[in-house]
Amino acid sequence: MTTVKRGTLLDGAFHYKDGWYFARRDEGKVWIFHVSGEANKVMDGLNVQTIDIDQEIEVDASSWASIVSSVCLSGDTAETYRQAVDFHMQGQNMVAGTPVSSL
Repeated sequence: MTTVKRGTLLDGAFHYKDGWYFARRDEGKVWIFHVSGEANKVMDGLNVQTIDIDQEIEVDASSWASIVSSVCLSGDTAETYRQAVDFHMQGQNMVAGTPVSSL
C-alpha cells in the first residue's frame, strides 16, 4: 500500500465506484488506481490529508485504445482501434503505439 498526500491527486480523476479511479497521464497513459482510505496524518511536521492507494496500474495509450475497441459492439477491429486512438488522443499522432511528441 502507498500513502500519498491527497493534494490535487484526485482532481480530474474519474471516480468509477467503490474507490476505483481513472486518470489521464502524460502521453495519453491511463492510471487506474484504488483508494482504500483517507486520513489526516503528520508528514514533515505538517498535518496533511492523505490517501492510501492499495492497487494501481498504468496503461499506455495504445493499449488503452485496444481495451476500448475490444469492448465496442463492433469488436476489436483495425477500424474501431483507429477510432479509439483518434478519440483518446484527440488528433495527437501516434507511431507504433507511441505518441509522436515523445519520439
